Amino acid sequence: MEKEYENAENLNEEINDSEDPVVVLCDDEDEDLKGKLDAEKARADEYLLTAKRLQAEFDNYRKRTNETNKRVKEDGNAEVLMGLIPVLDSFAQAEKMIEDPKTLDGIAIIKRQIDDLLSRFNVKKIDALGCEFDPNFHNAIMQMDVKEEEKKNTVVEVYQEGYTLGGRVLRHSVVIVGK
Repeated sequence: MEKEYENAENLNEEINDSEDPVVVLCDDEDEDLKGKLDAEKARADEYLLTAKRLQAEFDNYRKRTNETNKRVKEDGNAEVLMGLIPVLDSFAQAEKMIEDPKTLDGIAIIKRQIDDLLSRFNVKKIDALGCEFDPNFHNAIMQMDVKEEEKKNTVVEVYQEGYTLGGRVLRHSVVIVGK
């Protein structure tokens, strides 16, 4: 039940006197406001969707960046560690050629220090001797006739040690395989 007001002053006085604010709308204004409200809700939903999409893209970017940084660090470590591996080869050859026991002890100490350094960086020797030939870890330079059947397609001699870094091959073992 609506009251009729003669002028706007009477309406304003009644609104000011009442405890609850009264909003009087005509049907045209009501539809217009509903349309604006719907438009603003759609706009807010669009902003929310955009914010969620940007957050997901940023999370993906952060993960990619972390993975790239990890890979770059591993590649840098691998490059340095690969430079140490030929030094170990030289020490192994020196041990075969030197006969002085004190010099051999000194070489063994230095070699052990390098081995310890490599193990701290998770570098491991590839076990090859007596293992079945695996082209993922071994590089065969020749085949050798063997009498025993169980030694066929197995590594019978290691010419050069191979190494892995966290499961990734730094250098393949150079081997001779039984046939």
